[in-house]
Amino acid sequence: MTVHNGPWGDLTPREPQELVKRGGPPHDGDMEARVAKLEETMASVRERLVAIETKLDNVDKSMCTKADMNALESTLIKWFMATALILASLAFTAAKFIH
Repeated sequence: MTVHNGPWGDLTPREPQELVKRGGPPHDGDMEARVAKLEETMASVRERLVAIETKLDNVDKSMCTKADMNALESTLIKWFMATALILASLAFTAAKFIH
């Protein structure tokens, strides 16, 4: 059966035997060896994942929240306004005594 698929030409379904004859992955018959290699590397992947999760747990404990950020912002604004008021008062006082 031939399927006419526009500009891509004729597409015909392949038989499974054609795939086996090609000999390339994943149909090369070496699937067991590749799966065994993947299973071997899973141990190191699990170890690395545990290390990452441990680091993320520590980061989560030390991370600030929105409430912390809002409190810090309020404190900084208060300090800025107080400092600006004191400096302006000092400047006007100094100007008063200089004249």
